[in-house]
Amino acid sequence: METPEISHGSGQEQHASLAGGARTGERFGITILTPTWDRACLLPRLHESIASQVSAGLDVEWLVIDDGSRDETARLVVGWAERSDFPIRYEKIQHGGKHRALNRGFALATGDWVAIIDSDDWLMEGGLRRLHDTLQAARRANAKIAFMPIKVIDRDRQYRFRQPNRRVDVSERYDTEPDFDCTCAFHKSLQPIALREFGDEKFLAEASLVHNLPAGVGAYLSDAVCVAVEYQPDGLSATILRQRMDSPVGATFTYQSIFRNSARMPTRLRSLVNYARFWWHARLSGRTPCKPQGLIQALVIPAALPLAIVDKIRTRAKD
Repeated sequence: METPEISHGSGQEQHASLAGGARTGERFGITILTPTWDRACLLPRLHESIASQVSAGLDVEWLVIDDGSRDETARLVVGWAERSDFPIRYEKIQHGGKHRALNRGFALATGDWVAIIDSDDWLMEGGLRRLHDTLQAARRANAKIAFMPIKVIDRDRQYRFRQPNRRVDVSERYDTEPDFDCTCAFHKSLQPIALREFGDEKFLAEASLVHNLPAGVGAYLSDAVCVAVEYQPDGLSATILRQRMDSPVGATFTYQSIFRNSARMPTRLRSLVNYARFWWHARLSGRTPCKPQGLIQALVIPAALPLAIVDKIRTRAKD
């Protein structure tokens, strides 16, 4: 077994090159990328779901990017890597938000495909094989991004695509199909895959990455449900308004991207209003929001001030 080597960089950064078994140095078909922050209590479930499904013919690595956790995350992941029969890699960075952890993971991933599976997710029974088969189908369809529905625990409805198992232009994903959370996987040929970073803001929606992919990129819409999700009370989904209020410049960028790339009128109107709403949050917090792109965006800004005020009242009441 290879002895893990951990080097300490500047600030809080830690880098670990960890791989179980004798497969170190090989190219892996799939990188499962997990950004995490103070989720040591949840990671064992995800680790077990991967470890129990890795088998011959599936080239998989698990890449964990620790966004400055203060719990036992490092000890757990390093321990698993030392005993693992499949490659596990770990890096700890200074706390900067999930999008920065994802960017680091995209840069380090060695797989042909990079699938994002969060720390409160886990692979369902047979999920790894379904993920592999979906990405093979995406490759045959010459798609560079794959979308797979997720199973949300404690939700009665299972979202699915109306016309699954097909390739569409990435711009059509939200125009021709329902908008629901998915497992996303990106092909490494899209490099550089990266979310924008705005100063010290610690949140940027992953939708901003998808809506800024180059025109003509193929997206594969799969019917395969590979991942189960248990949203946490203190997670990003549950605190999304607060996250966007605290990172308003990124929010204006995200909603401008959606407005620019969506053909559906309800989506365009919603993103237009939300752009103006978070424009005010940026200004009220002393930050510089993304400038209006065109007269329509500029005209909506004044009308959105009451929405920003209501947001502040609501969040103060919860605090």
